[in-house]
Amino acid sequence: MQIIRSNDHDDQKPLGVVLTHKNLLSAISSYNVHPPNNHKITSKDRLMHSFAIDNVLGYVLQALTTYLGGSIAFEDKISHNDFNLDVETILFSIKELKPTIYSSGAPFLKQVQKLIANKYGNSFIFQRGIDRKNRYHLEGRLVSDCMYDMLVFRDIRQKMFGGHVRMLYMDDDGTDNNKVNLGSFYRAVLGSQLIKTFSRTETSSGITATVVYDYMPEKKLVGPPLPAMEIKLVNYNEFTAEDLPNPRGEIHVRGNNVFVGYWNNIEASMDAIHPDGWFNTNMVGEVLPNGSFLLLGSKNSL
Repeated sequence: MQIIRSNDHDDQKPLGVVLTHKNLLSAISSYNVHPPNNHKITSKDRLMHSFAIDNVLGYVLQALTTYLGGSIAFEDKISHNDFNLDVETILFSIKELKPTIYSSGAPFLKQVQKLIANKYGNSFIFQRGIDRKNRYHLEGRLVSDCMYDMLVFRDIRQKMFGGHVRMLYMDDDGTDNNKVNLGSFYRAVLGSQLIKTFSRTETSSGITATVVYDYMPEKKLVGPPLPAMEIKLVNYNEFTAEDLPNPRGEIHVRGNNVFVGYWNNIEASMDAIHPDGWFNTNMVGEVLPNGSFLLLGSKNSL
């Protein structure tokens, strides 16, 4: 399989990422075993996503859903990026198709969050409801049937998301400087579980993913490594593994889901993959005592 991705530098040509069946099956298996049993995808679920055509996570979730007997809902047209989508049209499709599992990148979900804020943000009940839900999250509770759900949030779920979403997968590369914590916002509005993923095309979409019951109000949190993935931190500038209270550094990953190389580009492949299998994500992170990672930013931005 050849997947085209965009480089970090605009003056370079896109590189083709070669993914094998082993890579993809490893990623699919990881996302299958990651959630607890009562939150796994089942034959009763319907998946819909708004990923760009080159985002591997969309293909991995589709393969997992069909393997488990679920169905896939498709939009009328395929997008090429997550930044300039027709939000109203996509939301209309979601409302009509009524997915139970929805997945998208942070850029699109940020656009939807702004749309919701413009329509409901001036309402005292909406703001009070967001605050109350955030307090529930700090208590480790995900509530979907409180007074504010009946007054405002159920209306949003029905009119924008079809009213059936029970799980939201949000792919986040940690580069979004949005002041709103999208994870907490969508848990509050949808009353559904949210799994935030940190992925790369070169890792077949899988590196880390947040835990279902972890409602930590930290927007940089991307969870522990997925089952197939090893992660190490390499010292980078002032970020070191000896930092206190938590180790920090450049995130390097290794596992069966790491790609075999770039299409027809041996030099780039050798630069990206260390001889012992480690791939440099070019992201700097911090590991918490519970094994979860925080993304501090890309090397180019720090």
